[in-house]
Amino acid sequence: GPITAENGFVSSGVVANGFNSTAMGGGLSQLSTNTFNIGYLGGMEDVEHKPHSKYFDRYPMGREATLWEGTIDMKWKNTSPYGVVIDTWVADGYVHSQLWSTKYWDVKASTSDPYNYRQPTTKNNPAADCVPSGAGGPGFTVDVSRTVSHDGTTNEELSGGYSWTYSPVDAVTCN
Repeated sequence: GPITAENGFVSSGVVANGFNSTAMGGGLSQLSTNTFNIGYLGGMEDVEHKPHSKYFDRYPMGREATLWEGTIDMKWKNTSPYGVVIDTWVADGYVHSQLWSTKYWDVKASTSDPYNYRQPTTKNNPAADCVPSGAGGPGFTVDVSRTVSHDGTTNEELSGGYSWTYSPVDAVTCN
């Protein structure tokens, strides 16, 4: 950061005030999601992350990590006795990420099937850059869980889970 054009960032898709829009740094959530998942699946402590408000099928349900400079961040902490290296690159139009270290944690993670569906409605967006759109997919809830162990002993502090509820993708009208 800071997230500016001078620092090489561009405008791309974001969700702002519940509506799809564009903003400087849009798209950073892809990198954040990759980094969250390599840490989460590597047994690292989930210090801070927030899934998107709407579900985008390019991300694993409940396990994405949105970013918004100054208000929403993604952080995990290495709790193994070994150092880790994050390797990230872009190839063939995709962002790839790997976590390199000596294996320490055994991790089992799962995500429930979606439930508690809520159908989209129509919302009016008063923003000057509003673009009208039809309704998309429903909102729903998923449960994410993880068991982290070492030598057959579960680490209760790192294990556990959470639920996340996505908003429906409402139709949008503009003033």
